[in-house]
Amino acid sequence: MRPSSADLQNLWIFAYSRASLLEADYWLDAMSNTATGTPQFEALICATVVAYARPFTKSQITDKKRIIPLKDVPPPSSLHNTHSMLLKLRDKVMGHKDATPASGDTKSPNILVLDRDRDGFNLHTIRIGGMETRTRSETQALCGYFVQICEAQLKPLIERHGPEIMKQPIGRYELLVNEPPHP
Repeated sequence: MRPSSADLQNLWIFAYSRASLLEADYWLDAMSNTATGTPQFEALICATVVAYARPFTKSQITDKKRIIPLKDVPPPSSLHNTHSMLLKLRDKVMGHKDATPASGDTKSPNILVLDRDRDGFNLHTIRIGGMETRTRSETQALCGYFVQICEAQLKPLIERHGPEIMKQPIGRYELLVNEPPHP
């Protein structure tokens, strides 16, 4: 029995969210083996923030439907500030480079920087070069928290459809949310 469209959407929502959060956690772990202040460390910060924020930003789930996968799942109150900070970093600094402040902020993190030397000058915006150990730890805690929620949501879907999946030959299959119900 093929999963219903609603089940396919929920499978996608929670598997996508879980995979993104596990990816963010992976990049956080990689920071432990990377020198701070290097371009590689900066890239890991960006990868972490972008992967973490995916479940909290709009996604196209069908031709006509856009959702925010974990919109209605709040973070633990003790980690709310870190969660909000990560989403603001994604929205205003890493995923986009906006000149306007994030909602609730009074100044933009994307000030224009002018570096002048004897040969001329260079214009650029600032980059995030570091992530404090506490922020990394809190981000990992957030990833773990949301992964548990995703796994709890996936469990009944997997229990319902797992036996049918196991009847299929070994191989890789693609489950498309908006395709007609073909096997």
